[in-house]
Amino acid sequence: MHFNPKLFLAFLATVPSAFAALNGKCDGVSGICINTSTCQSYGGQSISGKCPSDPNDVKCCQTITCNSNGRSGTCMFTDQCDGEKVSGLCPGGNDFKCCIKSQKTEGVGERCNGVAGTCIDVNTTTCPTQTVTGKCPGPNNVRCCPDSTTPATDPNVGKPCNGVAGTCIDVNTSTCPNQTLTGKCPGGNNIRCCPDSTTPSTDPNVGKPCNGVAGTCIDVNTSTCPNQTLTGKCPGGNNIRCCPDSNSNGNRPGWYINQNDHTEVICTIPGSSPENKTVKSSGCGISCLSMAINILRGVYVTPETLFREGYNAGQYWGDGFSHDALSYLGGNHGVNISWTGNLDTVYSALQQGKPVIFHTGFENTYHFTSTKDGGHYILLYGSNTVNGIQKVYVFDPNGGNNHINELMTLRSANGGIEVAKRGRADGDFGIVSN
Repeated sequence: MHFNPKLFLAFLATVPSAFAALNGKCDGVSGICINTSTCQSYGGQSISGKCPSDPNDVKCCQTITCNSNGRSGTCMFTDQCDGEKVSGLCPGGNDFKCCIKSQKTEGVGERCNGVAGTCIDVNTTTCPTQTVTGKCPGPNNVRCCPDSTTPATDPNVGKPCNGVAGTCIDVNTSTCPNQTLTGKCPGGNNIRCCPDSTTPSTDPNVGKPCNGVAGTCIDVNTSTCPNQTLTGKCPGGNNIRCCPDSNSNGNRPGWYINQNDHTEVICTIPGSSPENKTVKSSGCGISCLSMAINILRGVYVTPETLFREGYNAGQYWGDGFSHDALSYLGGNHGVNISWTGNLDTVYSALQQGKPVIFHTGFENTYHFTSTKDGGHYILLYGSNTVNGIQKVYVFDPNGGNNHINELMTLRSANGGIEVAKRGRADGDFGIVSN
């Protein structure tokens, strides 16, 4: 057979090359074909047999690490990098760079709490609408980017449901994986409870008054009671029980709080007396607020919780809580406080079943506080007119066995507790309402 060298060369020209090239990709493995000395200077590892078309001192270099502004990365070809590509830190050509893989920030990508939207990192991502804070886990830069261009701004969104484990949402802008419940949240008809349970109680007996006991019927499978529940006082199954308004302390309602029982140290204020601050030492105001929240919403928010929230928010300086501080904390838990000095307004509110926080001072007749420059909060709840004289029920959080569910005269003209008012400009009576 006659050998034709021209045809053989033409054949070789048609065979695709499977060999690597200098600064090219390694054959069958990750890495770059570079001089072994260069690989060593970059801290990489050379392996043989993966760059066969190159000189002997050119081998496949792998595991080259890099660092950009304190962030660790790996040198690789840009088409293999799914993170940030940084130039000037790796050997090879423009297509071989330091790859800094994106680190997912806590909360990013999750659905917002109580608002239809997605949590984003505002440092790296923009939102076409106004972002909403407090709806996402993670650091402060993780915020909710709402799906709607008009996200709900109702202050009741995100609050706990009343009597049911769940969160209040705006059904106009948010969805709930379970059946929403009405009548469990403050606000308009669009503010409804999104229950945590996939099978919230739909028993028609829930919410009815107990039989023969002051209290409300609840489903113990989906709701909690601050007092011991009672059986046989409600219609329905065994899970429908009475949540009584009062506990075993006689005339003390179940929601009554004695601040002297709360001795946990919340914070320390050097130079003050005492330095270790507790609900017992300066928590009369938040004890009254805790009682009021329980009365109106059926939710027990501990005075320690309120104290800690106020301290962390800069609302406490060591001498008790101001009117503004109590109003701020109440708003965080679904109630409003309107301060007034008008006794007609106060008595009307009590007749409507609203609790009233009364800021008292020193007065010889009513020893709500024992020091002349001291102040003290007590709670008023309920009223009665006796022989034409307006009287109110007093619940002193520091009362011990005194001034607890005690009917006392209101107006100073009748020798009543009004004479003990503190004398603040905005009025000393804080009417609490949903």
